[in-house]
Amino acid sequence: MNVARKSPRVGDLGFVTPQLLLVVASLIVALSILLGAPFARPLNGVGGILWIASAVWMVASLREEPRRVSVGLVAFASAMVMALVVRPGSYLEALAGFAIAGAAVAVAAGPSAARWALLAPAVYFPLHIVIALGRVIASGGARAVRTDPPPTDAFVPFSMVVAAGVAGYVVGKIIDRRGASPR
Repeated sequence: MNVARKSPRVGDLGFVTPQLLLVVASLIVALSILLGAPFARPLNGVGGILWIASAVWMVASLREEPRRVSVGLVAFASAMVMALVVRPGSYLEALAGFAIAGAAVAVAAGPSAARWALLAPAVYFPLHIVIALGRVIASGGARAVRTDPPPTDAFVPFSMVVAAGVAGYVVGKIIDRRGASPR
């Protein structure tokens, strides 16, 4: 019996998905803010590493998405706006900004809207780190990169993820009802 084997898809780790990993990472960051010293830095580090791993995993998974270029560009542009312009530090900024970002990515993704809506908050954090490092380099070392948890309410990072996910889910349902994806 000749059974053709399909190559494993990026993300085939059972129930663990990059989206779930992102949610877990955002909750670990929240926990680091809530607990404070001496747990804050190590937990924030673990949350950050998981957040970056989630982003890398999602970006790698884009190769399977027919609309990968538009989805990737919209997610990157949305994350760039959030990192450079909005810089979400409150619930209102995080919820509004990432709901719009998640909805935009979902529109670009079309039929697989809900799956990709979390790409914007996933790439936001690594992009935020790159921008922070760029600012340190541009300042000639006068600035430093913060390693402590973000100076914000504990669940702001989690609210970014939830806002993008809910917006993506809603947009996905609208697309499904229409029976056709936007062009």
